[in-house]
Amino acid sequence: MAMRERDVLTARRVVRAAGLILGVLTLVGCDRESDAAKAVRSGATELVATTGGGAAPASPSVRDATFKSVSSKVTTPATESSGSEQAAALLLLSESQFGQAAAPAQAIVEAERKARSAMATIGTLLDLWSTHSAVADVAESFDPSARLSEIAKAKEEIDAQAAQAGVEQQQIEARVNALRTQAGEKLQAAASRQAEYEAIMARALRVSATQAAELVREANAIRRQGDALRLAGETINADADAIAPLIEEAQLRVAQLRNQKADLERQEAELRQRREAAQQRASEARTAATVAANQLDEYVTALNNYRDEAKDAYSRAVELYGKSASTAQRANSDSPAMARMAQGGAQHALAQLHVQRAQDLKVYATLLETIGNANPKAPAVQPPLPYASKYAQAGKAAREEAAEMLAAAAAAYDNAKTAFESVRAQGETKDRLTALGAALERAKEKAEGKGLDEAAAARVGDAALAETINNILVASRERRNADVIGYMHLPTPEVKNLMEAVVRLDEACLSKLGKRFQEIAASGMPMGSMGGGFDAGALGNLTLDAMNVTITGGSATATAEGLPTPLEFVKVDGTWKLKIPGGEMMAMAGPMLGPIGGVMDELAAAVSDGSITTGEDLMQRFQTRLQEVMMNSMQGEK
Repeated sequence: MAMRERDVLTARRVVRAAGLILGVLTLVGCDRESDAAKAVRSGATELVATTGGGAAPASPSVRDATFKSVSSKVTTPATESSGSEQAAALLLLSESQFGQAAAPAQAIVEAERKARSAMATIGTLLDLWSTHSAVADVAESFDPSARLSEIAKAKEEIDAQAAQAGVEQQQIEARVNALRTQAGEKLQAAASRQAEYEAIMARALRVSATQAAELVREANAIRRQGDALRLAGETINADADAIAPLIEEAQLRVAQLRNQKADLERQEAELRQRREAAQQRASEARTAATVAANQLDEYVTALNNYRDEAKDAYSRAVELYGKSASTAQRANSDSPAMARMAQGGAQHALAQLHVQRAQDLKVYATLLETIGNANPKAPAVQPPLPYASKYAQAGKAAREEAAEMLAAAAAAYDNAKTAFESVRAQGETKDRLTALGAALERAKEKAEGKGLDEAAAARVGDAALAETINNILVASRERRNADVIGYMHLPTPEVKNLMEAVVRLDEACLSKLGKRFQEIAASGMPMGSMGGGFDAGALGNLTLDAMNVTITGGSATATAEGLPTPLEFVKVDGTWKLKIPGGEMMAMAGPMLGPIGGVMDELAAAVSDGSITTGEDLMQRFQTRLQEVMMNSMQGEK
């Protein structure tokens, strides 16, 4: 199994699930089972079964239903319990509120997708407006005196070019056919040699060893002749394949010339009309321009509706992330570290949501400013659209709202930084929290516009990055696990070891049990909720040409149709590396990564040597060993 998105998600979810169960067990205890404790434990189990026990997530609808179910289970303990039980309930409630934000966040994506489609149509209609208006201007000043002779000359030239292109097409076709014939003859001769070879070898089986040796030498000589003929035939076919596209090019050229001639003939017909006919044409063009302008305004209205959809979903997501943060904050007294980590995570997600909203608003504002002739960086629309002033005002409002979103993002980044930095930790964990705080500070500065490195977002603008992306795609397609790991930015050796352990278990399961580990987990976990995740082979099926890359300083994102989440890249010591989502958070769980990786390797060995022969046995052993690891970790912290 190639180490693609599923491997990153596997390691990340295993760590997150283990941390969640460990935190809940620590807070509610193991010796008492009050109703509140039971509700918390049940909610934790349900949450982990959906989000933490396998390599692929459950479907969005199942995840959302689970988050709501968990919220319902722990709401009463979160409000009516006290002490550690209440803290555990609050943390689970915060996690479920955080998870529920995924649905409106996805709704934002869908609304933005429709908005981008409408924006593309607006661009087309804007071109039509400008074109029809220009045609009307020309028609109104129509003077055919010299143009008819120019058209006649142009038509003659096009006819000559079309005739030449037709001759070239015939020559190419003849050449390709000749090559195909030659190749066919070579391949047919090769087939004959192969048949002769097989016949002689068959005879060799029925004669003495001495006679057989001579026959084998003769057969091998004939086989070599056949191989040479086959190679020659394939080479000729390759030559034909290389030339064949020129036929289509010639055909396209002829069609293009015919279209050009048709355009000239239409112009000629118009030019032969009197000035009154030209004025009629101008009137028609003005009408067409008006239609385009009206349609454009209708699409602007539709675009505004899509933006409203996105805004409603955005407000819902902001509300849920805010609830998640405030709920986590309520657990500070009994579980300050976990509460502040959850609070920081929610604030971080909120900040990223604000930033994405700001980016979408900027794109929206730029379009409105452009069609409203209020964008100094874009050519003026001539003539101005009928509702240009309205568009300009809306663009200004959108840009102001984007600035507000960036200010909100900066505040949320600051809140996240404060929450993470307030976690009491020592040694390596403290260093990682400090590094995370520094990263959040840089993100805050970018949101505030300080030192923001604007970069082109159309195509890959960095040769080294393009090579890295292509190498990852090829390695994923060819299932070269070690190579993919080499292109990843793995924060610590522990994270790297865990990633490799997950892959080893996945490969052992595929080899011995016929299914990958995440497939077994999908059918073996409670509720059957692990199925329905995105296509884990999506990355390996992509090519570099399909990727849309945005570079900002030392970081970059790559998106593509069929890729569920963007790929993030970062420059490390001058080299582009694929960034693992949540890698810093995984690194903070460092003490647990080793034991969890050990469980993965233990299971991989048991599957490989036949000790585990079914998926059911594997999942039972996995859950048992994971609980043992967590209990050992709890005892070590006491």
